[in-house]
Amino acid sequence: MSDERRILLMFTPKVGYQQDVLEGIRQFTARLPRWSFKGIYQNNPNNIAIIRRWKPNGILGLIEHDDVAEVIAKLKIPAVDVSSGLKTFKGAQVKVDNIKIGRAAAKFFLSQGFKHFGFLGVSTAIFARERYEGFAAAIAATGAECGSKFLTDHERIYGSEDEWFGINARLGTWLKSLAKPTALLCSHDQYGLIVLNTCHKYGLSVPFDISVLGVDDNALMCHLASPSLSSIQQPGRQIGYQAAKLLEDIMNGKAAPHTIITLDTPGIAHRDSTRSPAIGDPDISKALRIIHENCGGNIAVDALASAVVISRRTLEMKFRRFLGHSIWAEVLRARVRAAEQLIRQTDMKMATIAQRVGLANVAHLTKLFREQVGYTPSDYRRRFNDFPSNTGMDSISKANLRTSETTKKAALKSQSK
Repeated sequence: MSDERRILLMFTPKVGYQQDVLEGIRQFTARLPRWSFKGIYQNNPNNIAIIRRWKPNGILGLIEHDDVAEVIAKLKIPAVDVSSGLKTFKGAQVKVDNIKIGRAAAKFFLSQGFKHFGFLGVSTAIFARERYEGFAAAIAATGAECGSKFLTDHERIYGSEDEWFGINARLGTWLKSLAKPTALLCSHDQYGLIVLNTCHKYGLSVPFDISVLGVDDNALMCHLASPSLSSIQQPGRQIGYQAAKLLEDIMNGKAAPHTIITLDTPGIAHRDSTRSPAIGDPDISKALRIIHENCGGNIAVDALASAVVISRRTLEMKFRRFLGHSIWAEVLRARVRAAEQLIRQTDMKMATIAQRVGLANVAHLTKLFREQVGYTPSDYRRRFNDFPSNTGMDSISKANLRTSETTKKAALKSQSK
């Protein structure tokens, strides 16, 4: 075909955000049969040779290396970057306002009452520096300070190559040095997942010692994490669609080759890694950790007070002072939170979920869920189920679904040590 246009895609398609961007590209180019694609990983060391050999009409993707950006400029290939990774890239971009992302994270954490803050990012990426800039400036405006750590290329060798997200020993030392509780913004989800693993390894509780927020909202990986990772959402499909449209316009002479389009982010996906407000009282923090790590199970208030090493009356008074409700109300909140996760991520029957989280029956679950979440469990599942294709969960034996009383007592006992 004489008017065929060969487009080079530079992505890692297994990453959730990049999959969303590719879907946006697909949606726009579905009406452009004359486009043909060649896909390469953006970090492939042979990218320059591939670009020179294939001589594409246009490039879409994450342009994150100076030498690649230089070759694209020399060959005068129209290109649209969706990574905001380089200062040296002189082509077109479709991106989000990274400074605004940092500000949004600061506003979110400040609303939860945090006084201590940290930021973790990649040292070579402009988007990370901009997110830190917005975050730190918003924190500084309140009179507080924000600690930071930027991982070098050497430190980014996280762990075994067999692991998706490993553990970083130097990061563990830094996390332990932070004042507790700390609100930590990670430049992107990959770093957030590394933080969760590292906290687990070094005995730090998330969200009670460190509240962790990522960026990109790779929903599948965020839900697989333990605890599930909260993340600032990215308009990935919109970015992909606009990037493809912009490249088409540049190649047709309808847009300048250095055009920059900036989009807003949808909001924050609030999950378990940020599910606790900042509580300066150590007794309350310990009690909350016990309640939520046991998903609000059959925890007797007297046993909880003993584990915290405080009288029941004093603990009740502290709960009402700091949280505005009773210990039992917090136990019920933990049960509803656990039910919410099961409703979103599985197709378990409501009766099974009620039993799993320690509630008497579906009627009790429905009453509490409507009060706390604003929907009935069934309505919530219809609106927000993340994995509607999930099947077979109810076939798992009840013995595997229920934590035995012995296990719960052992967990509570270990907390009191």
